[in-house]
Amino acid sequence: MEHQEVTGKKRWTKVVMVFVIVVTILATIVAVGLNKTDLPEAARSLDKNREAAVKQGLFMSNDDVQKYLTVDDADNGASLLQPLLELPKKYKWDDYEKLTPAMVTAHQAEFDAALAKIELASTKKRVVYTRNWTNPIDTLFPEYASLKAWTKLLCKMTEFARADNQPEKAKRYLHAAAFVATTADDEGVLIAMLVRIACQSIVERELREDVQERGADPRWRDAIESTLKVLDQPYDWHTAMAMEHWFAVSSVDLVIKSPEAFYDGMGGGSAPSELKYGRFLPMFKTANRSRIEEFYSKLAARLPKDANDFMAAEKAFDSFERATSKSGLSYTILNLVAPVFSQIPHAVGKEIATRDALYQACAALDSHADLSKGLPLKDHRIDLDGNEIRVKKKGAEWIIYSIGPNETDEGGLDQPKKPSSSVGRNYDWVIHLPKM
Repeated sequence: MEHQEVTGKKRWTKVVMVFVIVVTILATIVAVGLNKTDLPEAARSLDKNREAAVKQGLFMSNDDVQKYLTVDDADNGASLLQPLLELPKKYKWDDYEKLTPAMVTAHQAEFDAALAKIELASTKKRVVYTRNWTNPIDTLFPEYASLKAWTKLLCKMTEFARADNQPEKAKRYLHAAAFVATTADDEGVLIAMLVRIACQSIVERELREDVQERGADPRWRDAIESTLKVLDQPYDWHTAMAMEHWFAVSSVDLVIKSPEAFYDGMGGGSAPSELKYGRFLPMFKTANRSRIEEFYSKLAARLPKDANDFMAAEKAFDSFERATSKSGLSYTILNLVAPVFSQIPHAVGKEIATRDALYQACAALDSHADLSKGLPLKDHRIDLDGNEIRVKKKGAEWIIYSIGPNETDEGGLDQPKKPSSSVGRNYDWVIHLPKM
């Protein structure tokens, strides 16, 4: 009996020793494997990279975001706008192609009350809606579509006022539309910047028609020029990057906990194997957080101080995107959460260029400028391609134009009123100046 106990102890001792040896070997293999990855190097730099992100003013936590979004009720226009957002849909004012003055008149009291509230909201410092900002995935909000609907409605009302030659009424509508457009990105979310660009472009298309049809009348030029000043609010690149950094760092735990759930929240797709299995490796989380801190802080440092310098912004984003395309386990989450930025400075540049073409057109009409000598204003001159906004005489009239969606000078070729397969995207954004 005693011999069996001793033999049993020896057997278990051997089992334990074998287990320890196997674990040691596996640990050594993992350690050697890890050292051949980029995880250790990135993980060691976390504190340094985090310090750089803090120095650039990037948002590190939900508390930072909440602090930025905190606005006194007296300074916040959201409470005035929120109840109005669904009115275009409710009263069928959102069917713009079929909208008539009679359709608005049927609910004139509601429209007038809404317009007055929009004008009151425009006197407030900011428009920040009350929401739960703890989940970074929930950053595409229903207000954005409603803001676009209101912008279209107010521009359609301007069109009606233009037909009746009512510049004061048009001025109210235009100012309200411009305010709604510029507040789209008050919360700093990057996607909202694209919403703002889309809304401002709607207003600028209406202003172009106003210039062409009524620009000879100084009352209309006052309405147009004052609206341009409302639109002329700087884009806040740095806050957008601070918000994107918060989205990225807040996503790390979500991604590691459940990659598939994160992908579902982002619109579907299958998580890559590097993420599915790499998340179980030591240092994976630390290294990926370090890369996020590193490259967002570098991006923030490269962004231009001049908000209208879209070319410098484009260079900064290009550099960032090259970094996020690098291979390596430490780049896994950065590659996942970083958006494609390159389209945004391009869209900003196009919006600024069309707005500046309108500034030039109004200045030319105000001063009866000799356009054979070039653009009348010394500023508001840069087109999307870095050249000056174009001015040209076509027949008996002058045109001022910005290059179109193909980013090529087509010589002032107008966009066809109906889509044309032969023209495609080969046209410019043209303002035909009326005779004075």
